[in-house]
Amino acid sequence: EEMEYTIVLPETGSYVMHGDWTIEPMGMVIGGITGFAITIRDMLINLTGYDIPVSALNLLLNVPILICSIKLKGLRFFLWAMFGTVALSIMLAIIPIGAFFEDDFVFAAIVGGVLSGLSMGMIFFSGKSTGGTDLVATLIALKSNRVSQSAALFVVDGIVVVFGLSVFGVYKSVYGLLSLMIMFKV
Repeated sequence: EEMEYTIVLPETGSYVMHGDWTIEPMGMVIGGITGFAITIRDMLINLTGYDIPVSALNLLLNVPILICSIKLKGLRFFLWAMFGTVALSIMLAIIPIGAFFEDDFVFAAIVGGVLSGLSMGMIFFSGKSTGGTDLVATLIALKSNRVSQSAALFVVDGIVVVFGLSVFGVYKSVYGLLSLMIMFKV
């Protein structure tokens, strides 16, 4: 079981790096509860001037999803999802945001899509979760024998990107969709 922790942490770290180094600095969103949290944070900043850390919003937004996972997947899965969610939120707080691809939206979308695709693939392959939309997709796939986990994740993340359109605009959202499509091809 200790070996499983060493698998989940790098997966989570690479997912945070894709967001903190390629997506967030460019003002794009490619989905996920973290993407939803980024969108909400930016909306709050625009409306009120108040900045709530994405890490805190990520934890808060995951609470109802985690509660649903106990009932549908059991305590053991819930504990792993909770571990993944907390690890992700801590890494969001400590890994610095850096714009490595200044104004190169295409390159940022490609690198972000590849990094997120690799990390989400490893997370799904390990049977674990970082909470968020991957957990929502797992629960949808569990309840429906006709919808795969990856198809459910694509739809849920697509909804988050469309929501982000209202904050980030069409230009950045199109690049977010490009990155999302790359993520699902990796």
